[in-house]
Amino acid sequence: MRILMSGGGTAGHVNPALAIAQTILQKHPDAQIRFVCSMEPSDRAAELVPRAGYPLERIRIKGAVRPLYSLRNIRAAMLMVSAKRRAAAIIRDFKPDIIIGTGGFVCWPVVKAGAGKGIPTLLHESNAAPGLAVRMLKEDVDKILCNFPETADRLGVSGDRVCCVGNPLLHAFSDGGREDSRKVLGIRPEETVVLAFGGSGGAKEFNRMVMEMMTALAQKRQKVRFVFATGPRYYDEIAAQAKTAGIDGCANAEIYPYLYDMPLRMQAADLVICRAGAMTLSEVAQMGKAAIMIPSPNVTDNHQYKNAKAIADADAGILLEEGQVSAGGLTQLVCDLLDAPDVRARLGRHIRERFAKPDANERIYDEIMKLCGGAE
Repeated sequence: MRILMSGGGTAGHVNPALAIAQTILQKHPDAQIRFVCSMEPSDRAAELVPRAGYPLERIRIKGAVRPLYSLRNIRAAMLMVSAKRRAAAIIRDFKPDIIIGTGGFVCWPVVKAGAGKGIPTLLHESNAAPGLAVRMLKEDVDKILCNFPETADRLGVSGDRVCCVGNPLLHAFSDGGREDSRKVLGIRPEETVVLAFGGSGGAKEFNRMVMEMMTALAQKRQKVRFVFATGPRYYDEIAAQAKTAGIDGCANAEIYPYLYDMPLRMQAADLVICRAGAMTLSEVAQMGKAAIMIPSPNVTDNHQYKNAKAIADADAGILLEEGQVSAGGLTQLVCDLLDAPDVRARLGRHIRERFAKPDANERIYDEIMKLCGGAE
């Protein structure tokens, strides 16, 4: 079986594709899987896919920006023509049995070219508000899989062409393994771990609040280990701030550009501070972690706020709105939760019971096999 996968830009588009590939290989060890990403320096697929051991093709293409009627978007539209030709060449060479897109502008030329050749095509949309590439492809693909029921309504797609299955997760994201992960990471039994990350690219305002919280608490709370992923773009700036604040030498304050071992880190965590992208929250739910969610305000249709609001309303997490909470407010909330293990346990239990979808990978695999006709 040959599978061509395309999804890129942020890790939120790349990791679902990696999770799907992992599930396929578990059942079909001889399957050949190839990925396609963009040539943009910021495309996380360029690093994450080779690290996972898959061959990668790259296409020159740029995503749209606001305002839509801009010179960059005119150039981007011109690139789409050549990108589709390049995608068609990759398809001719690889001869896939199915093409799977997980969002991001790079999946448009790949899925579009494959659909035009009559190859089975499938899209997975993790967010409630579908991205531009998915909206542009909705009439071309054979199947659309989603995490939220309202995604189908937003796309105007119904019937057998759409199915709500949940988000695919890497197998390492599972409930359990906390003690083993803490041993691997050298975390003492008496330590409480706070894990903070603002997405694969980082987030400036999120980082500022987390940094001020760490500065206030790292030296006072010696039995709390703070693990902070800044995003590569902001790492040097945050590292310099840590040095100025005098916490760069604190053994309990760890700052990284990116966490490649996120499943291990999340398993070990007692409290997570994060954005509210659908993939992040699926991972938190699967592991049953107490979370402070600070949605990004810079996303389509404010979908991160809606994700977080649903969880907060179910007593399964705590929602803080960026711009309406200070770093001091975050610091106080973290202190309150550090001193309330029963509250953390309740939030973790509720998010796992009410929002985890542990059968998502299997359901996605079943849909892929239906389209492939059982290809081996």
